[in-house]
Amino acid sequence: MILFLSCTTLPEGVLGCTDSSACNFNADANEDDGSCASVPDMCGTCDNDSSNDCIQDCAGIFGGNTQQSTCENCISNSGEFDCSGNCCINDLIYDIDSLLSTSTSCSIEDRCGICNGDG
Repeated sequence: MILFLSCTTLPEGVLGCTDSSACNFNADANEDDGSCASVPDMCGTCDNDSSNDCIQDCAGIFGGNTQQSTCENCISNSGEFDCSGNCCINDLIYDIDSLLSTSTSCSIEDRCGICNGDG
């Protein structure tokens, strides 16, 4: 009787960050080496350098460029900004320069900070 033996080798250990939400995730790593770094900032920059993190504009949009005069016009007309940076007055989106309503619904954050969430 002939007996065939086969040998299999285990995959070579590849050290790296195995957390897929980390900035330095390594898809080839099969052994976590504890090197996982922070998650992306609000503008998607994936590093640990706070000097390049974007900031909120006056409408509350991270990395946005809403002008201060637009914010002042919206607020002085009893408005607030929605999740997309639109000026909302009584749940209507307004073009703050012409004060004309452009839409009928604003995207408002729920108490958990989720746009159009369920509360």
